[in-house]
Amino acid sequence: MNLPLQIYDFIAVLFPGVLLMAIVEQEAPWLPIWDNGLQVGALAVMLVIGYIAGQLLALMSRWIESEPLTRWMLQFGRRKSRKKGQLEGRKTKMRFTNDMSEAILEALSDFYGRTVHPNDPELFNLAFSPVSDKMTKRDVFLALANMMRSLALLGLSYAIYLVLELLVHAVIGAPFEYYSIHLLVLSLVGYYFFRKGYQEYDSIADKIPFLAFLAWYRQQKMPKQ
Repeated sequence: MNLPLQIYDFIAVLFPGVLLMAIVEQEAPWLPIWDNGLQVGALAVMLVIGYIAGQLLALMSRWIESEPLTRWMLQFGRRKSRKKGQLEGRKTKMRFTNDMSEAILEALSDFYGRTVHPNDPELFNLAFSPVSDKMTKRDVFLALANMMRSLALLGLSYAIYLVLELLVHAVIGAPFEYYSIHLLVLSLVGYYFFRKGYQEYDSIADKIPFLAFLAWYRQQKMPKQ
């Protein structure tokens, strides 16, 4: 039986939150929260704050992806193809070999007693429902995808903050630290790779129900001894 919160779910939320706190400490070291030292009680409080910050990042990233005007931040660069072997997924089309795609559609059509088309908007749910409790490994990929999504948002947000900071310094003629440019480059590079990682893990998590259904269906069709 799966627990409601696995250790990888906890880490996937905590790590982006801790990184956000490190950025805040870098940009606002004068906040009194950093004056508690490394005492055990203070570390426990920081851990809780980091987890809450990670949850807020996760909620914000989900909201951004759900809004048409902002979803490009996380969907930009996702490969799209019109080749054969494409099945409708949760967010985009899933790429399979032609033989695999046909086998999945045939299995779904036989199981539900009706013709199932590759562009059926309910295709993912049709594959997911019968095997929803048989895909323990999928939770790991979902946790990784969620962590990468939060980190991508954090990288992009920090890059925007640094650009605005540099522009303000240029307008008012104030000096700025050159390491800010290094942080800007690092943030943009992080955003790129975290976004690609999110898309990759999210795609794997979406493919698993189709493959799990096909394996389960074939097992059900095997002659019983």
